[in-house]
Amino acid sequence: MMTEGERLAASGYRAVSNKYRMIARLDRPDWLEHMARQYTPWSFEEGMRWATGLGEGAADHYRRVYSKDVLENISIEDYNTVRRSGGASHGWGRLTEYLPVIEKVEAPQ
Repeated sequence: MMTEGERLAASGYRAVSNKYRMIARLDRPDWLEHMARQYTPWSFEEGMRWATGLGEGAADHYRRVYSKDVLENISIEDYNTVRRSGGASHGWGRLTEYLPVIEKVEAPQ
């Protein structure tokens, strides 16, 4: 059985704030295109040049600025598990693809 921190990490959450123990995820499959449209609504091509120009930092930028799936003040144990899953104290360069949320499985009583 997976711990809550492992479930969150497997659902694509990555650390975005150590101070507030905030985690966020790429909450849509078209996250890069969405970010490009939001950044330059007048020109999708210009937005995509900007977004792809961010390189490995694009996913981290999306999680910090555009994601609507953000959790705050999670337990320190779960936060540390998620943080370790990203390979660093931030989300840069690790997970750049959308993953569906793994739903909680209640333990049988």
